[in-house]
Amino acid sequence: KKRLSCRTRLRVEGICCSSEVPIVRNILRPLPGVRKLGINVATKVVFVDHDPTVIEASLLASALEEQKFAAEILTDGGAELRRNAAAAAASSSDEKKENEDGATVFTENAFLDLPRSNYVESTFFIPGTVRYTKDQIRDNDGPIGKLLKQNFFATQLRAFHIHPPSRTLKVEHDPKLLGAEKIRDVLVRGLGTDDSNDWGTIELAHDGAVEGLTL
Repeated sequence: KKRLSCRTRLRVEGICCSSEVPIVRNILRPLPGVRKLGINVATKVVFVDHDPTVIEASLLASALEEQKFAAEILTDGGAELRRNAAAAAASSSDEKKENEDGATVFTENAFLDLPRSNYVESTFFIPGTVRYTKDQIRDNDGPIGKLLKQNFFATQLRAFHIHPPSRTLKVEHDPKLLGAEKIRDVLVRGLGTDDSNDWGTIELAHDGAVEGLTL
């Protein structure tokens, strides 16, 4: 029998830097029903893949709050799974059956057959982004934007977001066509030859494919 799985998104205000990441992981990872999680430090968002029949989103938030990490549920994976299952069951006779009283009973396939995005979000730590201007951020202009547009197709990399306060670059990419390590290599090579700015050590903070940060 296949196990159910869904993704819940939590905003955790107590996450201010990478030092909180292992603490949050140690709180959530041992909980029953939790399969995988990812943490985006820049947005303070925690992604948790879990079995909603074992643990609900509210219990994930409660576990964090018990350890003084205020948590807000952005997406309740279990509730979203049930809504999608209801819609699928209503539109396909193969996904539902009726009991003796004529009541609709959802089959497990209705919960499992959900569309998934091809894109993930990976995050890169680039110290030099702290000097980006508001106009460059608004127009996605500047050395980083030009470098990404010159090296990758829109099917590989569909969007990027620069966040100077946290010195991070978030990239939405299809990991089947373009891996996060390849993006990092291009950034290191391209920005390393830019004498107009000291970009610092460029690091891959979160690999969206590895951490399951599907968009």
